[in-house]
Amino acid sequence: MWPFKRHPSVSVLCATFRPSGLAIPIACLKRQALKPDQIVFVADGIDFRAAMGGYTSVTGIANRLDWITISRSPNLYGNCIPLNAGLDIVKGDVTMVLTDLATISDKWIEGHLALLTKNTCLVSGGTEVGGRWFPFGEGATLKSSATASAVYGASLSIRTVLLRKIGGWDERFNGGHGYDDFLLAHRAVAHSGLECTVSTDPRVVAHRPPHDDGDKVIIRTVEENKALFEALRSDQKELLKPAWRSLR
Repeated sequence: MWPFKRHPSVSVLCATFRPSGLAIPIACLKRQALKPDQIVFVADGIDFRAAMGGYTSVTGIANRLDWITISRSPNLYGNCIPLNAGLDIVKGDVTMVLTDLATISDKWIEGHLALLTKNTCLVSGGTEVGGRWFPFGEGATLKSSATASAVYGASLSIRTVLLRKIGGWDERFNGGHGYDDFLLAHRAVAHSGLECTVSTDPRVVAHRPPHDDGDKVIIRTVEENKALFEALRSDQKELLKPAWRSLR
């Protein structure tokens, strides 16, 4: 699976559990210079009309559109369950994740594809509110725990075959606070033996918009998620297992 033998097909996976949570991703995807082959929208416990934030038409932003509605997941303030639900119907060679916690440039898709080389298993890029770099370092391309623990899950790309091999996102995380994505990256490195790229390239940078919905709940679970991440990351046998999924 490394590298691609042809220009890869791209599926963008957008999942949200927030009212109007798809408005930002839809607005960003409308501006993309390279149109994705598929977009999978997943609404977790909310109505799609509300989730779209007033966008009445998404015609033409991708060759194929898929919509999934799932009941409110037990993972109340995280995207693990909805992202995995979307992964089940992804068709593209590359899965690109975009959530309402990121706004992206119009060259986000082609920028990620350029960085997803034969030596790279996962590409991510982003900044936090206030302009502080969320990834550690500038344009880091290291096969190391520091890099894998710096991915920005609201803006990442990974080969679909690898994402399915590692089982997607581990659904034991409640809220995540990034630790679900960090573990995904560690599993990608462990399964592939390749590098994890966290980049500040302008084409792939994703800015996190101001956002407080659910913050109090997330803060209460940060330490639990961190402890779970540290336990799983330190166990090589665990990293090579498929991610844990709840029965839905």
